[in-house]
Amino acid sequence: MQTQAISTQRRNRNPPCPTALDGTLGDLFQQVGVPLAALGLDQRILRANRSFCSLVGRSEEELVGTRTLDLTHPDDRAASRALLSMIRRGRDVAGLAKRYLHADGHAVFVLVTTSKLQAADGAQLGTLVQAQDISAQVQLRQRLSRLDRLREAVDGNGRALLKAQSKEELWAETCRVAVEAGGLRIAWLGVVGEDGWVVPQACVGDGGAYLKDVRISSDPGRAEGRGPFGLVVQSGRPAIVQDMASDARFEPWRKVAQRFSLCSAACFPLKAGPEVLGVLAVYSESVNFFDEESVALLERLTSNVEFATLALEARASRERAAALLQNQLRRLNYVVERTGMATATMTADLRFTQVNQALGELLGTDPKGLVGAKLLDFVPPDQRRRVRRRYRTLVAGAKGTLARLDHELVGARGERRWVVATGTKVPEMNPEVGVILWQAQDVTAQHLAEEVANRKSAQQAAVAELGQSALATDDINQLTQTASEMLRDQLGVDKASVLRWNRSHDSFRFVAGVGWDASVIGGALIPGGRQSLAGFTVRSTEAVLSDFDSETRFDEGPLREIYGVRCGMAVPIIAGDQP
Repeated sequence: MQTQAISTQRRNRNPPCPTALDGTLGDLFQQVGVPLAALGLDQRILRANRSFCSLVGRSEEELVGTRTLDLTHPDDRAASRALLSMIRRGRDVAGLAKRYLHADGHAVFVLVTTSKLQAADGAQLGTLVQAQDISAQVQLRQRLSRLDRLREAVDGNGRALLKAQSKEELWAETCRVAVEAGGLRIAWLGVVGEDGWVVPQACVGDGGAYLKDVRISSDPGRAEGRGPFGLVVQSGRPAIVQDMASDARFEPWRKVAQRFSLCSAACFPLKAGPEVLGVLAVYSESVNFFDEESVALLERLTSNVEFATLALEARASRERAAALLQNQLRRLNYVVERTGMATATMTADLRFTQVNQALGELLGTDPKGLVGAKLLDFVPPDQRRRVRRRYRTLVAGAKGTLARLDHELVGARGERRWVVATGTKVPEMNPEVGVILWQAQDVTAQHLAEEVANRKSAQQAAVAELGQSALATDDINQLTQTASEMLRDQLGVDKASVLRWNRSHDSFRFVAGVGWDASVIGGALIPGGRQSLAGFTVRSTEAVLSDFDSETRFDEGPLREIYGVRCGMAVPIIAGDQP
């Protein structure tokens, strides 16, 4: 509200907009999908197109006369002042990342590019500001960064967990990793006392103050026993509360949670065999914080704790070496089979000695058939040397040394999956049974998401560049040729073109394009009418996609027989309200 008040007050002191500005900007200023604003010489907004108004949630009338600095997030205003200083010195700026404040209060991440606005006689009119909305990419990067930090911490804490001298030290380290790397507000670990009430054993964050005001039970007959902690004790499975404000299971602790700004919670069991030893409880200040990847990583953290707990117990009984070995193997087998993550034990030459169901599903085969096979048999040839070298270093290193590696696995049917694999050298393990505990987290979806985000960003940048070109040139032939080249590059197609419709003859002429014979551009004609893809598109005024081999609506004989086109997409170019 304060930003709007400032904008309204200062708008009245803005000098009149130069008449030459309208001619300089042209009709495309309002039509392009890129947010654009024209600033006067005093750095106040003179014009804002519809995309810019939508970006900041304000009308053009509200924006005219406002300084862009008043729309900027307070933390980014110093960088914006430096930008304005550069503009006043006549310099263009490209690629400044900052945040605007939307009218409803949320921050919008943008990438700002500026260029000079000049009249036909060269007189300086002001500055054109282009603001590309990069909020989706920033949020994706933040989420991926948080997941990467948690993944690295989970991978890296294996050695610390194996060195722990007590359960208390082990559990405190687990809570620390959850809070510091997982972006969580509170993490604590508790066990159930003889009377059924939960007794906290370790906590990090604001857990100490929070736990003073709550009581939690494992008894389902009590309201305090029907929350996520009690459900984990009763079922042995994780329990998630994505919105404390609306989830009835969290009613007994809702007021206390609100006092600490807690919005979601998750609880994970720590088990030895079928018995629940304790429960790890974590809390976030965000609703719906615990997505699939976060839950998988926290489950992996608890699996590491379970395994480290087993190693701790094994060290305490070292004098009973023979019994210890059998007990350790039995417990390790349980950990391998129980975890939902692809897990196996391997010998020093990377031969599987035990494989769980999750790894069998990842590779698309029966896990029993994988016993005796080598890990490298499922690694693409171009990545095997790197994987082999990393695990040789692991085997030669100290006990508990951890190896973390990103690579692909090739399944039984040839499908490729990206994984983040970790190998831990297991102390006191029989070499014939296995010296490496190996786990693989499927991160194929993350790789695809990064590729999609990068591709979308490249496409948005290309569209923005085309919009700048449209504002900067009067050469329609060059503009249409540039558009054809952009389509080919961004869509990865063989051919792209711009066709001009002759209404009187109902035919189309190639006016620009790439991938065609030189004689086609400017000379070749294709028929119109609804029986052609182009003719149908200009009449429907909508984008149309067609597979010429199976399409029955269109007769594209010339395109198929002469130019070898098998499928195509057509998009109408609208001038005013006419295609």
